Amino acid sequence: MVINTGWCCEKMKAEIEMVGQAPTPFLYNTYFREYSIFIPKTNSVFHISFCPMCGKMLPESLRKEWYRILRTMFHLNPNDRDDREKIPEEFLTDGWWKKLNL
Repeated sequence: MVINTGWCCEKMKAEIEMVGQAPTPFLYNTYFREYSIFIPKTNSVFHISFCPMCGKMLPESLRKEWYRILRTMFHLNPNDRDDREKIPEEFLTDGWWKKLNL
């Protein structure tokens, strides 16, 4: 599996880095390694598999793996309010999947 060490293209990188600075529909969730497009007036997101700028395939989401590891290794249910407070710090960043070379 290829480690995500950068962005698929400079245009996508610029769009993602603009979050909070200017209106942009693109979102990146670091701990799920998941790319999305925000849908205005709905508060919903659409997960994307390909870069809308250059067409390259984006890395696979690690959402299922994140939940699986927290449940099996740490015996935590991330959907439980009490367990959410016990999630290790590195699982709230990209640190966990980089450490595991995912």
